[in-house]
Amino acid sequence: MAARRGSALTAGFSASVRGFDDGASGCEQIEGSLKKKNKYGVWQTRFFWVNNQYLNYGPDKSKHEVSKSFNLQDVSSLDIKDKYGVLQLTFIDGTELSVKASNVGEANHWCTQLRQRVEYYQRLEKEMDLNHVEDNDEDEADFTGWLKKKSPGIGENWQERWVEVHLGRGTLSYYKHKSNPGQPADPQGVVHLSGLGWCRMFNKSDVCDEFEFISGDRAFRFKADAHAKAEKWVKVIRTGMKRSEARGEEEHRAKEALNASQPVREYDSYATEEGRLDAATEAVDMLFMSCDGQDIACVTQAVGFAAEELTALVEDTKAETARPARLDVLSFHLSLYHERCESEIMRVVGTHFRDTASNNDIYQLIEVIQRYSAMLTEISSHLAEEARPPNAVIKMVGALSDQFVGLPEEQYPNGVVSVLKGIFARTAEHQMRVGGTEVRQNFEDGEVFTTIVSDVWSHISTQRGLARKTGSAALRYRVIEASLGALRQMIQKLKRDNKERGATDQNLGAAYICATINNVNGHMQQLEDLMATLEDDGHAASGEVRSKIGPLVEATQEALTDYAGSGVSVLSSIIIADLRETFDKFFDADWASGNSPAEVVTATIDDYLSEYEASLTDYWVSKLALDATARAVVTYIKRLEANLHPMKKSKAFLMGRYLKLKSTGVVERIKADMDEFETKLSRRLSRGGGGPRPGPFRMLDDIKVMLDGDTDVMLATILAAAATIPGNAPEGMGLRQGLEAAVERWV
Repeated sequence: MAARRGSALTAGFSASVRGFDDGASGCEQIEGSLKKKNKYGVWQTRFFWVNNQYLNYGPDKSKHEVSKSFNLQDVSSLDIKDKYGVLQLTFIDGTELSVKASNVGEANHWCTQLRQRVEYYQRLEKEMDLNHVEDNDEDEADFTGWLKKKSPGIGENWQERWVEVHLGRGTLSYYKHKSNPGQPADPQGVVHLSGLGWCRMFNKSDVCDEFEFISGDRAFRFKADAHAKAEKWVKVIRTGMKRSEARGEEEHRAKEALNASQPVREYDSYATEEGRLDAATEAVDMLFMSCDGQDIACVTQAVGFAAEELTALVEDTKAETARPARLDVLSFHLSLYHERCESEIMRVVGTHFRDTASNNDIYQLIEVIQRYSAMLTEISSHLAEEARPPNAVIKMVGALSDQFVGLPEEQYPNGVVSVLKGIFARTAEHQMRVGGTEVRQNFEDGEVFTTIVSDVWSHISTQRGLARKTGSAALRYRVIEASLGALRQMIQKLKRDNKERGATDQNLGAAYICATINNVNGHMQQLEDLMATLEDDGHAASGEVRSKIGPLVEATQEALTDYAGSGVSVLSSIIIADLRETFDKFFDADWASGNSPAEVVTATIDDYLSEYEASLTDYWVSKLALDATARAVVTYIKRLEANLHPMKKSKAFLMGRYLKLKSTGVVERIKADMDEFETKLSRRLSRGGGGPRPGPFRMLDDIKVMLDGDTDVMLATILAAAATIPGNAPEGMGLRQGLEAAVERWV
C-alpha cells in the first residue's frame, strides 16, 4: 500500500493549500465561519475554506494565516453528528475534526459540498494509481536524522529537531522527539516539497554545514553536523521536489482523464485507429439505418440526429477547467458524420426525385440542406481552417430553388410561380363571375369587400413561410418576387375587367366596384406587413431580402393604386351616365329662360357620393368626388363647345339655333352654372389646408376669364383649359384637341 501523506499540515503548506482552487472538481468553493472543538473540548470560532483537496482554517476570513489544513483525500467518514449541526470528519489515521455550523441547514450544505469534494479527489487518487511510485511501505521515512533548525522567532535560536523526509508523501516533517515504533509523534511542522521554491547550501564554502529552502513566503534554515551530511540532505530534498513535480504532472493528467467527457474517454480507450473507426462507423450506421434514398423524412430525421450528436460533441470536446480541448476527437467524428450526411442527401437529390418531387418535398430538402449547412459551418468554426470539411450539398440549393420557385415555368409546372398564378387566376375569375353576389360588409364601419385579399395572401404567406424556414435569402427573395409578380398579373386582369364591364354589367354593380377599391387597402396593408416582418423577425437573411424586395413592393403598390383608380373611374362614369339626359338639357330654350339643370347635376353627384360614403373609405370617397366633378365639368364644357359651334350641316346650325355669347344673359347664365358646380361640389374636394386648387375648378376659372376677356386672353385661357382636362376622363384627349382646334373659330 502506498504511503499516506498525513491528514493535517501545520507548516510549509503546498500550493494546493495556499494557491488558487483549480476548479477541477467542479465543486462549490465553500467558505465561512464555523466553530471548531479543540483538544480540550472547547468550541472556538474559526474561518474555514476549501482549496483543491484541502479543508483549511485560520483566525479570520483574510486567509492570510493558515492555522491548519486537512487533506480531504484521507477522509474515511463524513457525517452530521447530531441535531445541533455538528459535522464530524474522521481521517484514515484516526484524526477527528468536529465543527459546528450556526444551524442544521448550513451544516447540511457543508456536508454535501465536502462529500462531493472528497469523492472527487478519492476518485482522482485511484486514477493516478499511486502504486507505481517507488517509495517505502507504510509510514517509513526515506531519509531521517537530527538537525538543528533555526527558530523564526526574535532570538533566532538553533533548536534540535528530528527530521524525516517521505519521498512518497512528498513531505519533510520535523519533531521535537524521535518517533517510537508504533507510536508516531505529532510533528512540529510539515513542509510539502511540492511547495518549495528552491533548496540550496547556505553558502559555497567547503566547510558550510547549513542549508536552506523557501516554502511560500517562509524561509527554513537547517544545520547538520558536517558539510557532507548537509549536501546529502539537499540532494534528498531536491529529489523529493522532482518527484513532487512529477507527481503534480501525473495528477494533472489524471484530472484531465477524470474530467474527460464520455465520448473522449471512449475515443481514447481504443488502442488502434482501426478499432476506433469501426466503432464510430457503427454508431453512424445506426443513425442512418432507415434511410433508403427516397424518403426525405427519414433523411431529415437522421441528419437532425447527427446534428444533435455533433452539437453535443462540441461541448464534450471544448476546453474546461482541468480539461483541455480535444479538437482531434471533434474533427474525427465530424468527418464521419459529414461524409454520411452528404451521401444520404445526394441520394435523395437524384434524377427520379427531381422529376417527381412535390413543392413541399423540395422545400423540405432545401430546409434540411440549409440547416445542415448552418450546423456544419458552426461546428467547423471550432476547428482549424485546414481541418474543416468542404460543403458540397449547399451547391444544390440553387437548382432546387429554381425548381421550388418554378423557373422556367414550362420545366417546373409545380413551382411557386405556376401554382400562385393558377390560384390567383382562378380567384380573379371567380370574383369576376360572381360579382356583387359575394360582396361582404364590415359591420363596424359599413365598408364592403370581397374575400380575395385573404384568399390571395394566405397562399403567399404559405409559400413565404416555407421559403423562410429554409434559411435561404435567395429563395426568400425569389418566392416573394414570384408572389408579387403573380399578384400584379391578377390585378391587371381585374383592372381590365373593371374597364370593360364595370359601368355596364349589372351583375357587377356599384357595391362590387366599391369592394374592389377597398380590397386595395387590404393589399396595401399586407405589403406593409410584409416589409415590417422582414425588418422585425430577426432572421439573419431578412435584411438582405428586404433591401431587394423594396422595389418590387413599390411596383405592386403602384399597380394597386392604378387598379383602384380604374374602380373610381367606373363609379364616376356610372354617375355621369345617370346624368346624360340632364346634361342634354343645358343650353336649350328652358335653360335660356333661366331654368338651368346645374342644381340637378350637383345634387345627383352629392347623392351618389353620400351613398358611397357608407361603402368606401374617406380617402377613396375624396378621390371619387374629384373624378366625378372633373367628369361633370368636362361634360359641361363639351356641351358648351358643341352648342357654341354646331356642325355646319346640322339642323341646329341651319336653323340658327345655337348659342351666341353676345346674346343677352348667356355669359351670366354660363357663369352661374359654373358657380353652382363649385359651390355645391367644393365641400367634397378638400384642398388640404392651402394646397393647389382642384383641377376642375381651375378649368372653370379659365372659362370664366375667357368669356370676359379679349382675343389674346381668350386664346391663352382656352389653351390652358384644354391642358387641364384629365387624360383619363371619357374622351378627354379628344376634348383637348377639339378645344385647341376651336380657338380660331371662337376668336
